Amino acid sequence: MAVIFVLCYFAFQAVLVTVVSNGAGLDDAEQLANIGYLDWGYGGSQPPLLYTWITNLAASLLGTSMLTLQIVKFSLLASLFLSVYGAMKLLGFSRMIASASMLGLFLIPQIGWESQRALTHSVAGTAGCGWAFLAFAWHMRARHAGSAAALGAAMAAALLGKFNASFFLIMLIVTGLLMPEYRRILLSRLSLVTVLAFAICFGPTATWMLAHKSSVMARASKFEIGASGNLLFDRLMGVESLIEAAFLFSILAIAIAGIIALIHWRKRTAPATSLTTGEKFLRLLILVGLVIVLVGVVATGANNVKDRWLQPVLFLTPALMASLMGGRLSDRRSTFDRLCRRQRCCRADCSAGVELQSDLRLRLTALRPTRLSTSL
Repeated sequence: MAVIFVLCYFAFQAVLVTVVSNGAGLDDAEQLANIGYLDWGYGGSQPPLLYTWITNLAASLLGTSMLTLQIVKFSLLASLFLSVYGAMKLLGFSRMIASASMLGLFLIPQIGWESQRALTHSVAGTAGCGWAFLAFAWHMRARHAGSAAALGAAMAAALLGKFNASFFLIMLIVTGLLMPEYRRILLSRLSLVTVLAFAICFGPTATWMLAHKSSVMARASKFEIGASGNLLFDRLMGVESLIEAAFLFSILAIAIAGIIALIHWRKRTAPATSLTTGEKFLRLLILVGLVIVLVGVVATGANNVKDRWLQPVLFLTPALMASLMGGRLSDRRSTFDRLCRRQRCCRADCSAGVELQSDLRLRLTALRPTRLSTSL
């Protein structure tokens, strides 16, 4: 039901936004200016090509219109939600936790509101990260050349969506290497297939980036690197900005999870069990990502970190919250299962009693003629 809801919701949103829109916003106008031609990179505020290429393909099939632009955006958002659901299932989580992880994305303001209202390349970058997350989970289970190639292509798609997706790709690989069960797969020969697929998909754009460095770095000033001129003060300001951005990005999802936990804190939870590989991986993944971003901020001296730039790093926060509360969700499910089993047992006992009563009646009926003949 959760999957059907997500599909219906984004289909409805594509139509609704088209109907109520007063015209193309800044990001959509930029897409309209670029979809007339294909290139390995684009200048302006966002050099990545993935969103523009997808919009170009959609426009060639459906025509250039506001509806086409909205279909592209909301299709990418739907793919992000479904990728999180599929990856959580492949990592061994229950359907309930996977559904909560997917629907919890609505609790992230940058995804539940801003991405639907104005963003374009951030949508493509985060969707690409969702694809990479799904491909990684599939490869860890399937372990064949096809899954390895899919992982490489998905990683390239994330980077082609937006360059800050590189943080997610690094944290995905680093966390995988820290897990013994996944490290054996990542260090196997199949990784050569992953690297080859990534190089084929991203190589042309990498060449374009080397030839157009000015376009790639055109908006680097927004990071305010070394703005104060003081080495220590720049780092302190950058760390403060990072903490603030991470707080603003994830506070709603964490607050809702905290409220749910407080409501159910008196209820008995499932017995403590050892964490599965998927649970360990997810809990370590976001921590590694934040450490990587922190190192990047300290190393570069960036003073300005905006919450939407952390989308590739923190979009799995609802999934983490759902996994942490998995014991309570499992307990509710196990309680329901116990009640169902008890009801089935009662029905079985009642059925057995009815059958025994019928059997006794038949035996008594069979004995009555015998007793009558004996008395005569």
